[in-house]
This record gives sequence, C-alpha cells and structure tokens, in this order.
Amino acid sequence: MLASRLMHALLVLISFALAFCGAKENLFKAEPRNEVTTEEAYKVPSVMYKKTCGLLFLLLGYSCPALSSKCPSLQVFPESCQCEDNFVEDGVDLEITCTGGSLDEVKSALSQVDKLGRLEVVLDDIKIGTLPSRLFQGWNIVRLDISHCELDSLAAPGEVALAGLEDTLEELIIASSFSEDNEPAKLDISHLRRIKQLDVSFNAITELGNDWFENGPTSLTHIILSNNGIEKIGDRAFANLVNLRQLWLDGNRSGPLKRSMLPRPASNLEDIQLDNNALTGVPEDLFSEMPALKDVSLRTNGIARLPENTYKAILSQLNTFDIRGNPLECDNQMDWLFRSKVNAAVLGRCEGPSGREGTDLDSLMNGK
Repeated sequence: MLASRLMHALLVLISFALAFCGAKENLFKAEPRNEVTTEEAYKVPSVMYKKTCGLLFLLLGYSCPALSSKCPSLQVFPESCQCEDNFVEDGVDLEITCTGGSLDEVKSALSQVDKLGRLEVVLDDIKIGTLPSRLFQGWNIVRLDISHCELDSLAAPGEVALAGLEDTLEELIIASSFSEDNEPAKLDISHLRRIKQLDVSFNAITELGNDWFENGPTSLTHIILSNNGIEKIGDRAFANLVNLRQLWLDGNRSGPLKRSMLPRPASNLEDIQLDNNALTGVPEDLFSEMPALKDVSLRTNGIARLPENTYKAILSQLNTFDIRGNPLECDNQMDWLFRSKVNAAVLGRCEGPSGREGTDLDSLMNGK
C-alpha cells in the first residue's frame, strides 16, 4: 500500500517535472508571439526555471533508487533466504536473511535485489569455511551480520576480505562463528574506510595482537569484543583508533591492562566495559586523558579497593561507575570515596569490614 502510494507520488513528480521544464524549453525554441508566455504568466525568471528544474531532477535521482529497493517475489528467492523491506534498521532499504543454506543460495538471493539499495545481509547457521573474497562485490551492503556460522576466514590467503565493500560497509557483526578449531590470528579490516561499528563477540579468540588495528580503520567508533576468552591484548592494540567512542571487552581473561593499549589522548572515548575479566585492579593512569569518558563498568572482577589516585579525577566527570560484584573492602583506604561529591551513579556494595558488609557505596557516599 505504501509502496503504491509512493510510486503514484513519483509518477506525479515526473509528470510535473517534464511538463514544467519541457514548457520552458519550448519557450526558448518558439517564435516570438504576442500572447502571454508561460514565463510571463508565472513571473519566474529564467535562472529560477533552471534551478527549479535542476532540483526536481535531483530529487527524482534520489527517489527512483529508493522506490526500486523493494523485495522481489518470494517465488524467485531461495527457500533458505528471506527479504524484508518494511521493518528494517535506520539507513537500510532491504534486509536479506539467509539461514541454514549455502553461499550459492546467498548469492542467488542477492542477484534478485537492486544493487543500488542500502542492504543489510544476515547470514545465520551456515557452513561458510573461507568466505569468498568477492561474494558481496557490486552490492551496496551497509550492514553485514555473520552469526552462528562455521567461519574459518573472511578471505583466502593473499586475498582482500570483503572486497567491494570498502566504501559501503558501516557495521560488521561476527558472532559465535570462530571456534577453537578455526580461531582467527588476525582480523584485517583496515581497508573498510566507512566502517563505524564492529561486533566480534562469543567467538574463540585467545590473543588480540597489535596488528589487528595497527592500520585502523580510523573510522571505527564502536568496538564490542565480548565473551571471546581473550587472554592477551597487545600493548598498543587500540592505540591507533583515534575516533573510538565505545570499547566493550567484558567476558574475557585479558590479563593486566595498560594505558598504552588505548589512544592518547582518547579524546572521543565515552564508554568502557571491562566486566568479568578477573581483574584485581587497573593501572593508575588507565583513565587519564579521556575527557569525554562518561561510563565505566568493572563488574564481577576481583577488585577489593579503589585507589584515590586512579579513580578520584575520573569520577568527577562520569555518569555511571559500575563496580558491582567485586569483593570491596570499605575500610579507611576507601574514605576518600565516601567524602567525595560526585554526580555519577556509583554502583557497588561492600563485602567488608565488619559493620559495612552489604552496604551500598552510594549510601555511604551520601552519608546515609
């Protein structure tokens, strides 16, 4: 219903553009006459005609691809794939989801849709192995989700991963797809110049070296690396991602953290999640030179105390500081916190000493 109305509106716009701009062109060709011309009747100068016609045809140029980006008949689609053009993410025209089929069926599904439309492609429960480098070349894929697939690599050795998506892909999700038998040594996406969000969660990744993001891409703003079992992170793993705003490393065993892992300054970093990493503490300078930082989560670690030199300065700018699930000893070494006047929501509970067991940090800070 909506599509037909939009198509009707487009036809009306085309008719008007042809009539309006065609009328003006005929005026230039016609012999001078005594009757009132179209230009005189509308009192529109020639320059305005040209600008108006230009805008009309520019609008048509943007409208036609959008209206043509509609799902084809299901009869021509592989059984393992579905197409959605109504309930899609912002900035997406079509969503193609292929479940449990083959890459040939994925390619067949793609061949049925408009290449100009902004696509979200979801691959679920597919035995991929090595993803063909140019599988998606030629399509305007802005969001790619590979979940619950048996994935060995995004490209064969010597080939470029996700070739053809360098200037289109904005979000990449790889979830529950790399197993212990096919653990990636490196994920090279430095050539994806428009990518902003990367979610690589629930995979088997033991080590995240400096070479993962050594060459960017600097367009990356959001990284989620949750629940991968990461045991080691390179000293400069994220240092070159100068536009990073969100970093989630929860659910790993990453070992000691270093300030050098992050950009310096980390001018845009707003959100850090380090939950469930078996941390007993963090470096004194971990949160230094982070003027935009608003949310820090260190839930479910082994942190017993919060040193003043580490946390006092940053607490004054945070919205939320979550330290729940840690064995906090709220003794005199933590008095600085209880005297602090901060606007942040400080979430946590004391395990000791005697008399303060089970007491919320927030209540002690507010003198309750």
